[in-house]
Amino acid sequence: MSSMSRNLPSRTLASARISPPEKTSVFFVKTRTRASLSTVGTTRQPASPHSSLGLCFTDTSNPFPVHGNAGHIAQAIRPASYHALTDTSRYHVLAFDYRGFGRSTGSPTEKGLIIDAVTAVNWAINVAGVPANRIVLLGQSLGTAVATATAEYFAKEGTDFAGVVLVAGFSSIPTMLSGYAISGWVPILAPFRAWPWLLKRVMRVIVDKWESANRWRETVRLVKARNGRLRLHLVHAKNDWDIPCHEDDKLFASAVGGFVGAHEEGMSEERLAAEKLTRTVTRGKDSFVATWAEGDVVIRQELFPYGGELLFSECQSGEEADPFRT
Repeated sequence: MSSMSRNLPSRTLASARISPPEKTSVFFVKTRTRASLSTVGTTRQPASPHSSLGLCFTDTSNPFPVHGNAGHIAQAIRPASYHALTDTSRYHVLAFDYRGFGRSTGSPTEKGLIIDAVTAVNWAINVAGVPANRIVLLGQSLGTAVATATAEYFAKEGTDFAGVVLVAGFSSIPTMLSGYAISGWVPILAPFRAWPWLLKRVMRVIVDKWESANRWRETVRLVKARNGRLRLHLVHAKNDWDIPCHEDDKLFASAVGGFVGAHEEGMSEERLAAEKLTRTVTRGKDSFVATWAEGDVVIRQELFPYGGELLFSECQSGEEADPFRT
C-alpha cells in the first residue's frame, strides 16, 4: 500500500468554498486490488496530540443535479461538512472517493467498496499512525453500509474503534427498496407486494444487497463475546423522504439482537419494543434518544424532527463533550 501526497488544486478549493488551503490535502492510496483511491485529509489547526480522526463514508449521489447523479468528495456540501467537523471538535477528517468515483480507479461493487474502506482504515492506522481507539467511522446514506461492513471486518480482527456513527442508515438494499418511494410519494416496488413471489424474484436480481442489519447483529455478538468495546450511534431525521427513519429502528433492533441472541430464551419483537421504550428519552415531537448498553457495548439511536443538523449534533457542543471517550 503506497501513497503520494500533493496539495489540493486551488480551483477545487475555490469551487468547494473551503479555506484555508493549508488545512486540506489530497493523496492516493493503493488497494490490494490495484485500485487507486483519491483521498482527502482535512486537519484541525493547530493539531493536538489528543485529537482523533473521523473517517467519513458518504453517499455517491449528488445533492445538486448540475453534474448528474454522481458526486465526489470535493463536490457540493461535502468539503464544508468536513470543515464543520474539524472546526467544532477535536477531530481531523479523512474521506475518500469510492472506486469509480472522482479520481479513484476501478468499478464500484459491494466487495470493492469494502476493500476500499478497509484500505483507508489500514492506511490511517499503519501509515498515519492513528490508533484505532482514536478513529470514528462516520457513514452517511450509502456510506452507512460501507461503515457497517468496515466495522464488522475489524471486529472479526479484534479491533475496536472509538465509535461508529451512521447518519440516515438502512437495514439492507432489498428491504429498503421494497417500501421505497421517490420523494416519499411515488412507490417503486410497493405494487409488487400484492404478489409476494414476484417481489422476492425482483429482490433476487439485486446484486449488492448491503445487509447492514445482519452485519450489526454479528458485530455486536463478536464484540460482546470477547468483552470488547463498541459505541454505535444511529442518527436520522423524521422528515427524511429518501431513507425512511424507521430503517434505523431495524438497525437498532438487529444490533440489540447481538446481545439477546446469545440468551437462550431470545427476545420477541414485542418484548424488544417494550424494553426499548423504557430506555428511551423523549425530547419533543418526533425527537428521542434510545440507549441500550451492556458491558462496554453501547447502542444509541437518535431521531431529529428535521435534517440539516444531523452530521454535527455530537460535535457542536464543543471540546469538552465527546461521546466516544467514555
